[in-house]
Amino acid sequence: MLAEPVRISVYLSAEAEKIARQLAQKQGVTRNAVIRRALGLLQAFEDARDAGQFVGTTRVREDLEQVLVAPL
Repeated sequence: MLAEPVRISVYLSAEAEKIARQLAQKQGVTRNAVIRRALGLLQAFEDARDAGQFVGTTRVREDLEQVLVAPL
């Protein structure tokens, strides 16, 4: 069963809205979907940090080139 949607208002800078619009267009989704995905990523980052894991980017799976989230 899906959760009941809740409407919220979010104020973004013009630049942030432009990025959301560009991402939405590139992915073929709505700006709302972009924001939902961003929240999902933030939650995954937080969960990983809480578990003592690192989250980052890499060109080689075994190497971590840029740490985005690290345990504290």
